[in-house]
This record gives sequence, C-alpha cells and structure tokens, in this order.
Amino acid sequence: MIAALAVSPRRRRVGLYFSLAPNRNVTGPWIVAFLHALLRHLRGGVILIWDRLPVHRGRHVGQWLARHPRLHVDFLPPYAPELNPVEPFWGYLKCNPLANLAPDDPQALARIASRHVRRLQRRHHLLRSFIRATHLSLCL
Repeated sequence: MIAALAVSPRRRRVGLYFSLAPNRNVTGPWIVAFLHALLRHLRGGVILIWDRLPVHRGRHVGQWLARHPRLHVDFLPPYAPELNPVEPFWGYLKCNPLANLAPDDPQALARIASRHVRRLQRRHHLLRSFIRATHLSLCL
C-alpha cells in the first residue's frame, strides 16, 4: 500500500490518498502512477515530505519528479519514522480495524483494508491526529 496525507495550504482540510495492490512490492512505476493521480486531485504547488525509502530516491521516480516542477520533495531525516505522519496511520490501521484479521488470501486482505481506508478518509479528526502525532511545525 502507498499512502499520503495531504494538508491544504491554510490547514483547513486534510485528505488521505492511497493505492493498494496485493502481493506487490513498492516500485518506481507504481509510485509514479500514484504521484500522477495525486497531482490530479491537488491544486497548486505540492510539497511532498517523504521518508528515505530507496525507491523514493530511485532513478525512475527522480526522472519523473524532474519533469513535474509543481511537486517539491523534502526528505525526512534517516531513521525518523516518528516524523512521518503516515506511520501513525499505518499503526492505527493495523492495530484497530485490521487487528486479529485472518483473511483467506492477499486479495481478501486488500479488499478489507481498502474498505477501512475509505472509511478513514471521512474521519478528518483522526487524520489530523496522525499529523499532530509527528509534532512537526505543520501541525494543525
């Protein structure tokens, strides 16, 4: 799963965007497709705060980013998951709606996870809490 939490420039709105593919590793083409879709949903300039996953810094993603100047990337410090607002989202998803889940196959897990993530997209107070948990200056 790939996910992004988006904060509007005036910090009034928080959005959750995701892409899920069972039995698939995160690859450059998948990230590029996700970013392309993300830019269709967000207006204006976008600042992307990213962890240092190797695929985020890979050639395929870097070449795509170079052609899309309205997307600016800032990387989090190495080994700083506590600064990544998506980490509390993952933790919440795994420990709450998906806790003790024993699906029959990866596709079933993907369907169930997608359903829960779509529900979370409507829980703006919870999305804000994921961002507040980082204690970054972009806190709401």
